[in-house]
Amino acid sequence: MKKTINNESDNKIDSNIILMRFLATVCMFIANFAYFFETLNFSFLVRFLASIAAPLFLFIFGYCSEMAFRNYHFDFKYLLKRVAQFALCAMFLDIVYWEIYPFQNGDILYTYIFSAIMLYVLLRHSIRVKFLTLLVFLLISLVVYKFVNYEFDINYLVLNGQYPDIPFLIKMALNNLFFTGWFPFLIWGVFPVAGLFVASTRSFVIHKTRLRWATLGFTLMCCIVLFDTFINLKFNQDRRKNNIELFYPLAWNCVLFFLALVYVVFDFLALIKIKHSLLKYFKIRHGLLIYVLHFFVLSILYQSLGKIVLRENLIVLLAIGAFICVHFLLVLFDFVSKRYTKNSHV
Repeated sequence: MKKTINNESDNKIDSNIILMRFLATVCMFIANFAYFFETLNFSFLVRFLASIAAPLFLFIFGYCSEMAFRNYHFDFKYLLKRVAQFALCAMFLDIVYWEIYPFQNGDILYTYIFSAIMLYVLLRHSIRVKFLTLLVFLLISLVVYKFVNYEFDINYLVLNGQYPDIPFLIKMALNNLFFTGWFPFLIWGVFPVAGLFVASTRSFVIHKTRLRWATLGFTLMCCIVLFDTFINLKFNQDRRKNNIELFYPLAWNCVLFFLALVYVVFDFLALIKIKHSLLKYFKIRHGLLIYVLHFFVLSILYQSLGKIVLRENLIVLLAIGAFICVHFLLVLFDFVSKRYTKNSHV
């Protein structure tokens, strides 16, 4: 028996996801531009914006996986396709851009790979199993934070033409992918699971007005309380080289804060009414391509402006300008390719 979905809810949810992905992409540009154009100090606001990109992206991935599964798009063939896309893009960036051996830095694309496999399994289980998995990941984040000795400058092997020590390479890769990399799966895996759980319960909550406002109110209260985690952070705290995020390592209370924050952002976006004709300008197309391209755009700009000490506001404006240019070019590419395809069938 085929599942049916409320079209009105789907359209509203789609608009939420479009706006969240747009916000996450802008924050990603700001974060990585700040990584390159490092200044002596960044304001709390810029560091905060740079910190929310990854949680938003991973939450959206889990949420959209549930929606795709409802429409019978998340089968094993789809899983293999997505894993292959993430793996090829991640390895391409490692080899061509970072000039290191693949699977060494714990890039977020590797977290996507493990998340896709985990979500494929969870999608076929009940909401109770999804909730228990969410609790397990919260527990894991606490354990990893307490017992893993984080290295604030990640160690990885650079491509130098020499044959690497394979056992050492594998050991380092596993350590960075699961424990101490940029986005270790055992900590960051909580966000796609949270997105999956919210999507699973959304159809019930969204039609219960009191429950919806109670959930939003409680989450907002938790978010405000947990915000103290960041207020108490010192700006001269130890952090990995050139990174401006408000964490590293990502402590369990930071995980809770971001979970609450993402849900609050998601639900508040549901209250924003944007005409369908305007949503197309916010829709992010070819997300993986944007992720790959923005590193090379960064590299070109850094080669031209890297020797100039830019102020924080100029770095942010440069990041937003680069995002608009890349976004516009891909929209234009889509438009031209559709026109060409349409004319070729005439």
